[in-house]
Amino acid sequence: MSKSMMEELENAGNAFREALDQYLDVCSKMDHLSLRQGVPRHIPQSYLDKLHAEIAHSPSHASKLQRTEAIVGRIRNRVAQITPIASLPLEILGHIFHLVAKPCDLVPSNLGESNSNSGFSTPTKPNHVINTCSHWRRTAITLPSLWTHIDILPHKLHQSGFVARAETYVTRAAQLPIELHIADTSPFKYDSAPFGRFLSSISTRVQSLDMAAIHGREPFHNFIFAKLFSSDGSQSICTNLTTNFAKAHYIIDDFLDCFDVIDNTFHFTALRLRGLFPGWNSKVYSNLVDLRLLTAPRDDRWTQIPEHKLRNLLEASPRLKIFHFSLQITDQQLGDTPPNPVRLDDLEVLGISTYRDPFDAILQPGYVLRLLAPGSKPLQLSIRHDFQVFDPYDDDAEEIYVHVDEFSLDELVKFFQRSNLTRFCVKDRCPQLGRLLSYAPNLEDLALDSFEFSLTADNPLRHGGSCRLNSLILLKCYLSVDQMDLFLKHCPADLLTLFKCRLHSEEGLFVKGESVERLPKLLERYPATKLIFQSSNPTACWDVID
Repeated sequence: MSKSMMEELENAGNAFREALDQYLDVCSKMDHLSLRQGVPRHIPQSYLDKLHAEIAHSPSHASKLQRTEAIVGRIRNRVAQITPIASLPLEILGHIFHLVAKPCDLVPSNLGESNSNSGFSTPTKPNHVINTCSHWRRTAITLPSLWTHIDILPHKLHQSGFVARAETYVTRAAQLPIELHIADTSPFKYDSAPFGRFLSSISTRVQSLDMAAIHGREPFHNFIFAKLFSSDGSQSICTNLTTNFAKAHYIIDDFLDCFDVIDNTFHFTALRLRGLFPGWNSKVYSNLVDLRLLTAPRDDRWTQIPEHKLRNLLEASPRLKIFHFSLQITDQQLGDTPPNPVRLDDLEVLGISTYRDPFDAILQPGYVLRLLAPGSKPLQLSIRHDFQVFDPYDDDAEEIYVHVDEFSLDELVKFFQRSNLTRFCVKDRCPQLGRLLSYAPNLEDLALDSFEFSLTADNPLRHGGSCRLNSLILLKCYLSVDQMDLFLKHCPADLLTLFKCRLHSEEGLFVKGESVERLPKLLERYPATKLIFQSSNPTACWDVID
């Protein structure tokens, strides 16, 4: 707030109070005059109309006064001297502590980069909250929900302390369910006896388990599963299992034998698996609402699953809402008769990724799409796949041959036809985009990530009609203003969002100011479109497959 604004408020307030006093004085004089004897009770109709008008305006005066009081009150309450953080109610302070304590600062990719003592640091959230002051400490310790997330790192430097720290968190969490996050570290050391007793003591309270296999210590992971899950799993309340195999140069088995049970006595509803999986015949793949089967990052290998077993997994979870997939499908059913798709009436989010290397696209999205038949619910689809495939070639060849993945494009069209697609995010090259969009009449939001545009006869929109979008999002795209014009002509949007895009002209790249100047001129032809340059990823909340 500037000095001039405060002076403006003061002057307006003084003028308002002076006018209000004058208005009240006039009304009072008229009131006294109307009570005097001898004053005629009949007045001209125009006077009566003026009195009616004043009465009619009175409610709006009262409403505006209430709004003014509320606005000034909000401004005052935002001033730090009026509402210091220490005076906030416990509920509000608790919400602030939760925001500070999340997200979890145990990141597998970061841990995997360090093999030394100097590069290691223990998770600090929410300990730094209680170390701020005595009032915050007392408040935080009385909030059980703040201590339900427990990170365990069996590092050589802290082997005697991590169990004690975890036990303290469990005590502070009271009887609430626990989120357990465990990762192996380097240098690696732990005492199995106290650690095993701790795991057994909380086995019936762990609702969410996140297991990061960073250094390939398979016996350690098996030890944890054995302590947390009894032989039949009947005592477990765990509904969410997350695995993450972070480093590719450790060769370990992709599959976890501990979940090979005959009957599904586990209670999982969400399996988010990256690089480590229960065996494909396991009954834990039943009655899921969230299933993510992803190859480990930075892994040259592709975990394989036969097509008929993938189909079995889908059929075992008819209420599935979220499905992410980036494995290699083997033993596909060939021939002119494709398999019947699995009906998934509740499916809302689907993500497929083939990202590894442009010369090594083992997975064709079409083999996943043909297995799925979504219901009528609005569906979000994200695909990370280059539909222009590089053919294998010999090192002596002078040219690299490229062909279009027609099979996947055809399956994508069929999938659009049997889905209620409302959000679509595609990364890399996608020819015939216009053809695809013509089969998505209910599409509201379109996101193009690292998309290649063309104004040639092969431009991706040439086969389709136009579709009206709520939002068009361009991420890390390289395009010209003319190409933007072409796109808005085919896909007019209420909101156009640009994130890390590079704009160019025939002569080369625009400088930043020139690109900002040219786009509003373009949008003068599209007055219904609002332009936003966004500094953070606008699809971060979409749950797009990475």
